Amino acid sequence: MIGTVGAGKTTVAACMLVTAHTKSNDDPDFFCETTELKSGIRVSASNLRRGIFPPKTVPTGNTTYESGLKIRRKGWLGEKFVHIPIVDVAGEDLQYILNEYQQDSTPTSINYRRLAALLDYIKQSQGFILILPAPRVFTNSSQIEAVPGALEGGIAEDPDVNLSRLLEAIITYKEQHRGRPIKGIAVVITKYDLFQKYAIKHNMHLYNSDGIENFMKTHFPDTNMQLKYLKAKGLVRFFPSHISLQYTEDGETERWNAPSKHYHNQPIIKRDNDRNIPIYSEESYMALFEYLEQFAS
Repeated sequence: MIGTVGAGKTTVAACMLVTAHTKSNDDPDFFCETTELKSGIRVSASNLRRGIFPPKTVPTGNTTYESGLKIRRKGWLGEKFVHIPIVDVAGEDLQYILNEYQQDSTPTSINYRRLAALLDYIKQSQGFILILPAPRVFTNSSQIEAVPGALEGGIAEDPDVNLSRLLEAIITYKEQHRGRPIKGIAVVITKYDLFQKYAIKHNMHLYNSDGIENFMKTHFPDTNMQLKYLKAKGLVRFFPSHISLQYTEDGETERWNAPSKHYHNQPIIKRDNDRNIPIYSEESYMALFEYLEQFAS
């Protein structure tokens, strides 16, 4: 799972686990095990159920690359298995190590060994979940959500620049180090609820294929170009994602009043109390699982 700082990687991982719970309850042939290790994915999913966004991943923090979901599917041809690692590293870490690699210099970070292990993991990975934050695009020369740390450490204000650089570095690294070929990329477009009003007005409704294509051509032209070859081979799929928020009668976002907690003053997620789940783009995540399950063997 790759994406820039604060793009929503941890939240996407938590939504995947919440969706897996639902699939496990409803589908007798779907079996899933959670491998948490040091990822904290169970806590993140629990937070979503309580209406709380999980905290962002701490830069240069502990990360275990084998955390994720192990899925088994029973069918008439037998049992199939796929491991979906959720490598939720901080965007700062990924940006740092890839920048160091591009500069062809020896990284000086005290976490070099751990970050170097990330590069090796990228080389071995055959599938990626690319996190693309919709509200960071420029609309009428402004952004609904600014890119954190823009203009610092080589991070650009335009999310297309940052994402295409990450994608280029990963593809180049795999080619130069004889990495395993890419079999699939799932592009999860996050925070669509913040961007939806503008998107619909400008023929970019992300819940239809034409809207996604127009969105990518208009606001992520370089990323779209980087993906073109893989798209032509049918290896790229797009999944819009959103989580509904609670609003006051005046239309203001309701926020948590929880001093000393990580979610203090953060938006409150709207919940389906009967199901004890957040109100989110559940159908997109169900479709994401169907896509990922095709790689089972």
